[in-house]
Amino acid sequence: MTSAIAALSLPSCIIVPPSAGAGAVRPPPRYSFSGSTLRVRLPVEATVMGASIAAERELVRRGYTISKLDRTADFAYITAKAPDHRLVHKITCRAQREADAVYFDFRPFPGDEEFSRSFMAGVLYRLGL
Repeated sequence: MTSAIAALSLPSCIIVPPSAGAGAVRPPPRYSFSGSTLRVRLPVEATVMGASIAAERELVRRGYTISKLDRTADFAYITAKAPDHRLVHKITCRAQREADAVYFDFRPFPGDEEFSRSFMAGVLYRLGL
């Protein structure tokens, strides 16, 4: 008898499908790009601190210099400058706790949606999302 069949035959075993509980597969955060700002609604369990630390680390990984960093439990603002004038020149990131979630805004200057999505993928990876 396989272990899965054996587990099903035991009255005290409960098998939780992957769509429920701690192993649940969560849909990816939703993006919106308007003007030159990419906005992402993070899950309710996300924190402003976590999002801002992930953004800061992703910026540093890409070679950007952090020129301004303000962070509290409910609001964070980061400004960074590019290491090379041929890249996106300046970046601002803002994370803010609202009633239903943490919202994260990313704005490169000049605006570049593909770069914004690539950067956000790095931030989400660091957050485990």
